[in-house]
Amino acid sequence: MVVELVRDYDGQISKNLSHYLSAGLSIDHFRSELSQLKAYLLKYYVIFNYDMSADNLLYQGLDKKEGRLMIIDGLGDTVFIPLLNYFKGHVRKKILRRWERFEKKLNKHNTILDRK
Repeated sequence: MVVELVRDYDGQISKNLSHYLSAGLSIDHFRSELSQLKAYLLKYYVIFNYDMSADNLLYQGLDKKEGRLMIIDGLGDTVFIPLLNYFKGHVRKKILRRWERFEKKLNKHNTILDRK
């Protein structure tokens, strides 16, 4: 797959969420953007992999105060028989389940960085 290089409003290449967390920003700083991303995934029934992490998300600065999170890797489902993915209710539950796991990973990542 070939994708466009994601850049911030000032032309700089956007950095992943791990970069910002490692630089000392709290995950709480990105709550609004995470909420927007979750709503988007649910609205369009976009399934993401179990191994989604802060490394898979870019924070694209739209201006000095606003930005958005973009998934750059980890989309799709890895199940052998995707029959249940044709049912929107099932897909919604799957997205919510995986999102919960993803948030736990983010919070754990943030806690580990706080200890350093």
